[in-house]
Amino acid sequence: MRLQLSTAHTTTTARDRRDTLAAVLRELANQWDAFELWVTQLAFPFQVVLAIVVVLPLCWGVAGVLDRAVDAAVLLGARRRPARRQAGRPTDRT
Repeated sequence: MRLQLSTAHTTTTARDRRDTLAAVLRELANQWDAFELWVTQLAFPFQVVLAIVVVLPLCWGVAGVLDRAVDAAVLLGARRRPARRQAGRPTDRT
């Protein structure tokens, strides 16, 4: 791909943006394919170590984010629920 600079003012159209996005996504897919090829060519013990070094911290981080999200949802639900009055409440027992 060749980059040409122009001094004339040009407007960006939706098609230009779509083509640029497609090019970026294509390059991202190519880089991912190259990384996968590199990993699959490693010896198995190195693949295991690489997976542990990458996946373990990633899972730990996702679990932490989910924990905080659930805590926030529970607190939000507790605030929205009307408080029940314990003292002076009539009982249903006769």
